[in-house]
Amino acid sequence: MVAIFQTGQPQTITDVLDNRDARVALQQQLLKQYPMQTLIAIKLNIPGPIKNNDQLRRLFSAGINRFYDQLKAQTRHFQTVTQWDKPTGNELFIVVELDPTAVKKN
Repeated sequence: MVAIFQTGQPQTITDVLDNRDARVALQQQLLKQYPMQTLIAIKLNIPGPIKNNDQLRRLFSAGINRFYDQLKAQTRHFQTVTQWDKPTGNELFIVVELDPTAVKKN
């Protein structure tokens, strides 16, 4: 499992912080654009300088596929707004017509 972190483009703390700022800006925009919906942001918290590669993409994809299956069991009223595949990692942003507390519990 250690090999998963040996390939990819190393990221600096500046890269990670810049990406965090971009994520916050996008989330604020989406909350204004979809004020009556719940925003779900999914990402991996990856240790070290390698934040993305083929193995991590597959891991992320498997996780979001499982998440979508669970979400579809609760509602069909959701929209994938955008998905990022950046050197700083994969991220997915979904809006859903569910109560935030219910989303968090499940």
